[in-house]
Amino acid sequence: MAPAVTNPGNGSELAVFAADLTTVLVMHRKWCQLGPPLEALVQTEFGFTFIASDPDGHHLRMMQLR
Repeated sequence: MAPAVTNPGNGSELAVFAADLTTVLVMHRKWCQLGPPLEALVQTEFGFTFIASDPDGHHLRMMQLR
């Protein structure tokens, strides 16, 4: 998966798919208010994505479906 995660965490990642870019941007803004995401918002061949973590360190990838 690109971009690759630079913080390996526990070795797993949960992907949450959004139906549109607006949802991804809203979630990105909310996660940024809690602290910086693990990976910045980037555009990929499938749409926009970013990676955040929950309080236990699990990686959460929010991604746009096209």
